[in-house]
Amino acid sequence: MPIFFIWVGTEFNVAAVARVDILGTLGIFFVASLVTKLVATLPLLARGLTWRETVGSGLLFAAPLTLLVVIARIGQDVGALDESTASALVLLAIV
Repeated sequence: MPIFFIWVGTEFNVAAVARVDILGTLGIFFVASLVTKLVATLPLLARGLTWRETVGSGLLFAAPLTLLVVIARIGQDVGALDESTASALVLLAIV
């Protein structure tokens, strides 16, 4: 399994993400990902956690994004995603 992620990393195209339109898409992906994870942790407030603990839990949910790398690669392989969008998703998983 780690060989797959090394392989995807070696094929990562920085130039494909360096375009202004893709940076905007990456920003939208990032905000959507972050908001989704933070909203999912709001029930923790009802369980007695503080805002700081709740936000921290939401940020921890953002850590394991290896599935996003797999989705990006498969999407590119089947032609559903172009190289720029797939690279933006891989970068989102790294960040």
